[in-house]
Amino acid sequence: MGKLTLGVGLLVAAAATASCSNKKVTAEDCEKFADHMLDLTVKQMTGMVPPARPGMPSPMEAAKQAVQSQRGSFLAQCTGGLPRAAYDCMMQADSVETMTRCAAAK
Repeated sequence: MGKLTLGVGLLVAAAATASCSNKKVTAEDCEKFADHMLDLTVKQMTGMVPPARPGMPSPMEAAKQAVQSQRGSFLAQCTGGLPRAAYDCMMQADSVETMTRCAAAK
């Protein structure tokens, strides 16, 4: 479940860096970013989470709920000062690893 906090960690790293763009990341942008981060995290977790057993809750659904539970914190940090350049790069990312590179490079 350490991967579940990766999104918040990426956001903190990106927010700690400077941005070349003056256009601020909006609350709407942050909502889109949170959705994108959830999608990439779930994509990465696919195959890592054991299959569901009959009569038991789905481990993948539990993992999705755990990621969703962090959404409020994620949005607060995003609207608190995510640089536009980091946001733009991470929104183009097709994996969590690519997002990590965006956060480190900006």
